[in-house]
Amino acid sequence: MCFQNYATSQAFARAFKATAGASASQLRSDAAAIDTLLEVLQKPRRVEGEPSNSLDIEVVSLDPFRLLAIRNTGDYDELNAGYAKLFELVLQQVEPSDLRGIYGIPHDDPRITPESECRFDCALATGAVGQPLGDLKVVHVLGGEYIRLRRTGSYDALHDSIDLVYAFAIGVLSREVAQEPLLFHYLDDPEEIEDEEELRADIFLPLAAEG
Repeated sequence: MCFQNYATSQAFARAFKATAGASASQLRSDAAAIDTLLEVLQKPRRVEGEPSNSLDIEVVSLDPFRLLAIRNTGDYDELNAGYAKLFELVLQQVEPSDLRGIYGIPHDDPRITPESECRFDCALATGAVGQPLGDLKVVHVLGGEYIRLRRTGSYDALHDSIDLVYAFAIGVLSREVAQEPLLFHYLDDPEEIEDEEELRADIFLPLAAEG
């Protein structure tokens, strides 16, 4: 099992139990507990003081693709500057029409890692165009099976749903998680959507190959 976004397996276990209401081993042997978890995953999730957020989860297959990215280190709630720099660097060599998607790759759990040390790759899909000049680097996203959770709501609260993806993988599917990190796909431009609670994003968790 990979705990890519957790400092220790114990930290993952605590987060899993807090989300699912049971340990992974308990879920595997308790059909009722699995049904309860599925209800959590399939219904809108309400965060105290915020509107309920719609969640939709499934297993999908992705083809490999290429990203241009820059590393941002600091508070995950303050990524705007990182993306502004990313767009500036990429658009110096890539036409806007070549942009195929906005992505993010979190490398740390902000509940465990100090905010100032949280690493996040701000990324753009540009196909085969664009070179890793200056602070830009190329990230290759591997093809294969992923759990995809589509969430509707503020992008600032996107990390709140990560535990649900892990819980679904381990507790419901009984699948091993691959060594690659999570991937965020931001589907909407916050500057074009007036209500941030209507913003859509996908969380992709890579699954290890079966067999």
